[in-house]
Amino acid sequence: MASAPPDDSRRFQWSWVVIGLCVAITVYLAIVPLGFLLWQSFFTPQTADTAARFTFGNYREAYGSSETWTLLRNSLGFAVGASLFSFVVGAGLAWMNERTNTPFKTLFYGLSVIPLIIPSVLFTVSWILLASPKIGIINLVLKDLLGLEHHVFDIYSLWGMIWVDGLH
Repeated sequence: MASAPPDDSRRFQWSWVVIGLCVAITVYLAIVPLGFLLWQSFFTPQTADTAARFTFGNYREAYGSSETWTLLRNSLGFAVGASLFSFVVGAGLAWMNERTNTPFKTLFYGLSVIPLIIPSVLFTVSWILLASPKIGIINLVLKDLLGLEHHVFDIYSLWGMIWVDGLH
């Protein structure tokens, strides 16, 4: 007579204890500082002379300022611009590489991985060295060749940041 296989549903599994412990530690490390930050945002700073007071003034000051809305508009413009630019360039290159018989297809396919390999800081610094208004090589060469007094490209502008982030 063959013996029945052991019933695994009643067996205690340590893997669930380890997973639960990891989740509890992660929640503790994330929620406690976030809760403390949120709680303290409703109080004025405590000094040696005055105790902290409950207030909504911090939020009024932060979100009532016109500078906050300018920053939000610039951030949204940057995000939308970089996303659209990278989508158009990426879709165009993908279409060219997959749907046409362009020469050097395998080279372009291999080069498409390069932005994943190059660190973002190195990519950004290289564009600063190329298109900075004062020290950018492209601007310096164009000033000399065309006899211009002002720079042509400004990598520090919103359009320059969209260009760098969209390409990367």
